Amino acid sequence: SDLLKHYPEVTPLMLKDAILGVNQAKEKMLLEIWKDQLEDQRKLVGKDLVKDTFQRYVRSRTYFQEYLQKYYRINDIRIQKLSPKMIKEYEVFLKTVKKSSHNTTVKFQQHLKRVVYYCISNGWLKKDPFYGITLSSKDVARPYLTEKELKNLMAYQSKVERINNVRDFFVFS
Repeated sequence: SDLLKHYPEVTPLMLKDAILGVNQAKEKMLLEIWKDQLEDQRKLVGKDLVKDTFQRYVRSRTYFQEYLQKYYRINDIRIQKLSPKMIKEYEVFLKTVKKSSHNTTVKFQQHLKRVVYYCISNGWLKKDPFYGITLSSKDVARPYLTEKELKNLMAYQSKVERINNVRDFFVFS
């Protein structure tokens, strides 16, 4: 009966696992799944993933947990309970409480969407809470450097050789 409350479809394997007390029938919690994904991504740092990108993924999870605590006073949520309303509330939270720009907010929501799609692909979630929600970045007008700023940049010397190389590549481009 508990399985029917938490899952739209109960398989014989889920029933057997519930009787035996095996993890398969356990409720799937969003932040727990996200944490497991982060552990997999941590292993890719330095190989397929840059450390700064990984840290943004971690920050996304932290912000979503803060959102849950602020709006719902909970530390995690069953994946079946994630709704389009919550995704919109999370957007507002990011823009107001965290003072994120539009494009940064979209990135954080895309990180959440990635976890949701992982849940859907594993059959843990049947309905996509992102259905009908568009996550599109806005073009940002980037100002040009003034001649004085460019000369200051060219004159800058760092003790770190990598920074000097980045400066040279930037000036060259």
